[in-house]
Amino acid sequence: MKPALALPAPGRPLLRPDRLAALARRIVSPGSATADLYLGFACADAIAAGRIERHAPTVFRAGRTLIVARHDSGLARLPDHDRLVYIIDDDWRAGIADPRLPAWYRLKLAAIEGRAARRLERAAGVILTGSPRLAALYRRRGLGGRVRRIEPAWPAPAAALPPPAGCATRLAYLGAATHQDDARWLAQVLGPLLAGGAALRLLWSGNHPLPRAWEGDARVTRLPAMGWQGYRDWMAGERFDIGLYPLRPGGFNAARSVNKLGEYDQFGAAVLASARWSAARGAAARGACVLAPDDPRRWRYELARMLEEPGRAHATARANRALQAAGGLAAQRRLWSGLLPGVLPGVLPAMPAGEDAR
Repeated sequence: MKPALALPAPGRPLLRPDRLAALARRIVSPGSATADLYLGFACADAIAAGRIERHAPTVFRAGRTLIVARHDSGLARLPDHDRLVYIIDDDWRAGIADPRLPAWYRLKLAAIEGRAARRLERAAGVILTGSPRLAALYRRRGLGGRVRRIEPAWPAPAAALPPPAGCATRLAYLGAATHQDDARWLAQVLGPLLAGGAALRLLWSGNHPLPRAWEGDARVTRLPAMGWQGYRDWMAGERFDIGLYPLRPGGFNAARSVNKLGEYDQFGAAVLASARWSAARGAAARGACVLAPDDPRRWRYELARMLEEPGRAHATARANRALQAAGGLAAQRRLWSGLLPGVLPGVLPAMPAGEDAR
């Protein structure tokens, strides 16, 4: 057995600060899901008009207010500002210590998010957190007066919902690379269904290996791995009936946001997810998703109901779509309008369905 990856404790530097900044500049991607989901989509008009300036993939300025989403993109120096708003959507401290995450990602958290966060947390006048658990963690660190909640927001979806009177047949698992342990567990859930000849089609994330037993199975399609912009381009025109979101135990998963509800709504899909997804419990109580405990038999039971009961997937997806429409972009726009008075009106301009208008 290989020894566990030894990383410095969260309070200790991984490399010298100048080398960390140089590393961050080299590996930061040109697009940022966090920046788009927590600012870019809801404020696309202000960004396009220059009222909100983009200095780096994750760094924006509106007047004298600087907005940093997750990390500073390795900038040697932040633009001049009088006030800082810091958006954080993951528990990076727990991630560094979580052996279920890929080693390369834990190193990234230490080198990029962790390096930047220590400075940003001290300097921020407002800290926007992506989940209730993250908000609670920051309050425990004595930052309660500066902590506020922000929900991720996607453009209005165009994809049709599952058939209202028919059965669902198309499944998808679109877990990012950080879900390697979750993907392995889900393969154990789905394996007996595929081996038993279930009449379904499965779309499998390209961020995870395809189980050997599924190779050559015409019912299974593995997507190529994509960056954020490539993924956004691929999403256009795609749809499926059920989106799967298992979460295994661990500190990093415990702070996950409700983002997957909005993401799967882009495809018109009903969501079957882990009962440990605490941020989604309110949505489940409204019928907007189905949460199942970590028992493969229970997952197969809930999945069979969605696949075999006419209209069940449709009803769940429809409730989620209504939930997204009631919050989503409009709610986030109101939040930013309050944080950036005079920069943008509170009302979101009309935007065609599915268009991110960046």
